[in-house]
Amino acid sequence: MLSILVQQVKQLNIDKKDHPFKIHIVVMTKDDAAEVCDALSDESISCLMLTIDVSDADMQARAAHDQIESNKEYVREQLTKMKEQCVVCKALTNM
Repeated sequence: MLSILVQQVKQLNIDKKDHPFKIHIVVMTKDDAAEVCDALSDESISCLMLTIDVSDADMQARAAHDQIESNKEYVREQLTKMKEQCVVCKALTNM
């Protein structure tokens, strides 16, 4: 996958030689960013890596936590929809 990315960027450099441009590549971890930057640098393509001051483990933990919270919200929404459509619940509410 990384070699395909590098080849695509090289081709863009050829195609857009007369027009300055930038490509933004978003990755999950600092290690991934370093790997992409190294691969581009190996092909003499300049690269700037911007990262946040969070370890890869913390980033992955945060992503897992966000996924759990997202799942909880989804379940809440589904339960609310089910309650709204439930005939028994409607009958109890109208009593």
